[in-house]
Amino acid sequence: MKPFDDIEKGKLSKSQIKTIRANKLAIARANKERVAKNKPLIDNTDSTANEIETIDTSMGAATDGTTTTTLSAVPAQVDNSTLNAFPPVGNQGSLGSCVAFATTYYTMSHQVCLALGCDNKNLREKIFSPKWTYNLINGGQNNGSYFSDAFGVMNSHGAPFNSEFPYDGNYLAWSMNSSNWKNAINYRMTNYSYSSVNTDAGIANAKQLLANGNVLVIGVYISSWVYGRIRSLLGAAGLSK
Repeated sequence: MKPFDDIEKGKLSKSQIKTIRANKLAIARANKERVAKNKPLIDNTDSTANEIETIDTSMGAATDGTTTTTLSAVPAQVDNSTLNAFPPVGNQGSLGSCVAFATTYYTMSHQVCLALGCDNKNLREKIFSPKWTYNLINGGQNNGSYFSDAFGVMNSHGAPFNSEFPYDGNYLAWSMNSSNWKNAINYRMTNYSYSSVNTDAGIANAKQLLANGNVLVIGVYISSWVYGRIRSLLGAAGLSK
């Protein structure tokens, strides 16, 4: 990913998430925990299909940082990679295509199958091509890319399946197959939304989105992490391997 600058932040912030409501999956997950803890169940009729409320800030609207997220419908933890919609872990190899993998291979594939009820885990029914997105936005260089550019491709053009335009080490090639472009149009995504996790409201919304079965895109830089080898950490704690 290219450095997250003010220009990129401005593009992503044009549509900001304000409120996330619990859907049926989130309520079912929360109720499973409540049964184990002998707590009263949440009424499933409280769930809604319209789970995301956003604010269009492109016309100067401002957010107040408030939220009405139904945190009572958030379980202690979830692992959405176990859902059938989530594709198998991919390998970007030596290319700087992490943005395309995050947005297209993982998020787009998961969200489409989550909505349609298809199976990416076993049948790999609708896994989209990260090569398609990366090669359209990398400017002819293996230098990484921006989230906003990747989402822009998905909004305007969609993407073909990875089986139609397979990922490899070629970061320059565009698809010359007209059927790929036609098929991709059928999977154009709706507009993306942005939320900061620097506030309690933003964290609450992120939790509710995950509880609802969605996956989120977030950028981190490994060079800024603080980490150590497991063996040395165990030794420092006086523990054996």
